Amino acid sequence: MKLKITDYFNIYTEIINKNSRKVSMSNKKSIKAVAKYIRMSPQKVRRVLDQIRGRSYQEALMILEFLPYRAGSSVWQVVHSAAANAQHNFDLDKKKI
Repeated sequence: MKLKITDYFNIYTEIINKNSRKVSMSNKKSIKAVAKYIRMSPQKVRRVLDQIRGRSYQEALMILEFLPYRAGSSVWQVVHSAAANAQHNFDLDKKKI
């Protein structure tokens, strides 16, 4: 079963910014990664998230690595952390995410 990165962003990941509201959704199983106190506008972060939404984990990391936006590094850390949480808590393989 190949999971897409959208599953993590739409359901499990919260990006909290000082200027934005906190978004949370509940589910029985949750793979979660939180980035707090990112000093960046939510619109700039959304621009990066829209680029990787719906892609696999490895594709998302490759795209984030070469994006010219500053938000790319923060989103890369959250995606990497969500995958590490999935591997540690639910024994999922990072290559299959």
